[in-house]
Amino acid sequence: MRIDINNAGRTAAELGLGRAALTLRAKHKSWQEHPKLDTGALLWIHDYPVLLLKLLLLFRPHTYIGSLATMTREERQAVVTQVSGASLASIGDWGKVTNGVAAICYGLLLGVPEIVVAGLSLSKAGHSYDHLARERRQMQEDAFVLNRLKDHPRLLTTEADLANDSGLRLWTGT
Repeated sequence: MRIDINNAGRTAAELGLGRAALTLRAKHKSWQEHPKLDTGALLWIHDYPVLLLKLLLLFRPHTYIGSLATMTREERQAVVTQVSGASLASIGDWGKVTNGVAAICYGLLLGVPEIVVAGLSLSKAGHSYDHLARERRQMQEDAFVLNRLKDHPRLLTTEADLANDSGLRLWTGT
């Protein structure tokens, strides 16, 4: 099962990986970066109720969205706080993690048997799907939470640099 964060499904599609089981998407992410969103379920971080979001989807480019659920920013932060066991209010410039780290916490909270983190970095700029090499934000917040989760037996990464920077175990494919 694959979970895409924001527009990472574009890279997955380019790699021929097919439909995501779940896509976690922030409210203000551009739909033009990944106009062929193809997901079994969309968890949209948004303040609007699901019925209104279904109407908004009529005007957003996508290939397929099976089901739709919403999570507020406050709910997202509560999940991170509960799973990490710490408040981020005084950590870094933003006081919140990226959606990738929030998704890790969400998966751990729900009891996902194994979470293999791919495409996340604490040291590289940009995203695989936009090639804009944007400044990497929330690094202190992500590093703080990943450090608290590094010994979790269900959490691994495919990224050697992330394993080195965070202490997460490197996934060996077995």
